Amino acid sequence: MFGTKGLQLSFICSTIFFLVIQLWACKPQQINHPVELDKEALAFSKSVVQTYFDKDCDTYYGMLSPELFALDGDGLISKESLADRYCSNVEKAIRDNEKNFTDYIKDFELEVIDIPTLENKYNMKMPDYYSADPSDFLFSGSKRRVESSSMYIWDDMFLFLVRKENGKWVVKGGI
Repeated sequence: MFGTKGLQLSFICSTIFFLVIQLWACKPQQINHPVELDKEALAFSKSVVQTYFDKDCDTYYGMLSPELFALDGDGLISKESLADRYCSNVEKAIRDNEKNFTDYIKDFELEVIDIPTLENKYNMKMPDYYSADPSDFLFSGSKRRVESSSMYIWDDMFLFLVRKENGKWVVKGGI
């Protein structure tokens, strides 16, 4: 009834329809939208900063990845190698003990920047030994909202790399 050309056309249309349905049904589902990762990274970064105001060395140490990137060019550093100085850094992060975390949120701009944006938009290059992960974000929290306001933080402690490792956020690097 359809002839050879009609059967071929019918077969091609059926095949295309089948492939379209398969592709639609099998399209990968994104578990975390990048905006969600941004929000998670920022929330985690704020909790890191909270440890500075609380002078909570143990919680801060627990937030560190076992292996960290030294973003100033010193290479990879083990968490254990920081054990003798991490607490003194946490204690020095806040220069004015009259200030609290709420003051900080009000006084400073906080942002997380993904690595491609950091490299493309801000023209900053990560060190050669750094291996990127899609969940990597640089937290920047030392820019004052009002330039004339007091600089009561040690700014190095407010620039760090965070990453989601095994479903848990960690500090992955710093200056």
